[in-house]
Amino acid sequence: MATQWFQTVNPVFTGTTPPTNRRFRAGTIKTDINGNRYVYLPGVASLLVGDFVTYNSVSASTAPARLVVNVVGPVAISMSANTSTTSFSWYMVYGNYATANVLDNGPAPGAALYASATAGAADDATSAGDWIQGATVTTQAVTAGGIGTAGVFISYPWTSNSAYLT
Repeated sequence: MATQWFQTVNPVFTGTTPPTNRRFRAGTIKTDINGNRYVYLPGVASLLVGDFVTYNSVSASTAPARLVVNVVGPVAISMSANTSTTSFSWYMVYGNYATANVLDNGPAPGAALYASATAGAADDATSAGDWIQGATVTTQAVTAGGIGTAGVFISYPWTSNSAYLT
C-alpha cells in the first residue's frame, strides 16, 4: 500500500539561503495532501519562486536551468528561490500552481503556454517549437512590470523544440 506524503513541501527558510543538507535523494518525487506532485532538485542561479525550469530526468543531481526558448526536456515550476546548486528544493511537476511567472501580456484561462526569451517566465504568444506541453493557464495573469503571475495547471510538462508541436 502506498504511503501519502503530508510534509510541508515549501518550507520557509529562516536565513537567506536554503539548508545545504539534503533531506531526500535527488530526483525524489513526492505528493502533497492536495495531489500535487514535486521533484527534489538542486537550485539554479537567479531562480525566482514560480519560475519555469527544465531539468535532467536521468541525472537529477544535475542542476536545472531556467526555461528559455529552444530547450528540450521536462519542465517544472520552482517552489522556492533556491539559487545554490549545492542546496536542494522542490519543483512542481503536476498540479495547480497559483502564481507561476508569465510575461505580462495577460494570458487568459485555457491558454497554452510557451517558453519565452525571458528566462523562467512562460508566455501565451505562439512560438514555433517552444510549446510547454502539459501546461495550461487556469486564472488570469496579474502583471507587475514585465513579469506577472498566473494560475496554471501542469501535468508533467515538457518542451520538444519541434515546430510541428505549436
